[in-house]
Amino acid sequence: LGDDSSPAAFASYGEERRERMRRLRFVATLQSRLENEFGEEAEARRTRAYARRAADPVLTLPGLATMLGPEKLPPAAFEDALMGRTLA
Repeated sequence: LGDDSSPAAFASYGEERRERMRRLRFVATLQSRLENEFGEEAEARRTRAYARRAADPVLTLPGLATMLGPEKLPPAAFEDALMGRTLA
């Protein structure tokens, strides 16, 4: 970076941070839907999600983001389709 403090000098950092935070929001949303909603439908959704995760380890990837860091996981771990499969 050196002496350059222009916005352009920070562009790659901004892009990386935007993606990292998007991934963390994805994980927070998924976990919140699973763990912080109540009632019969929420309980049924949790039961289905846990069974799906046991059968398909790919569905456990978002949870690893909090331990490994979101940048360590493939982009597919943070796609809406994965959330849909987990919560269906």
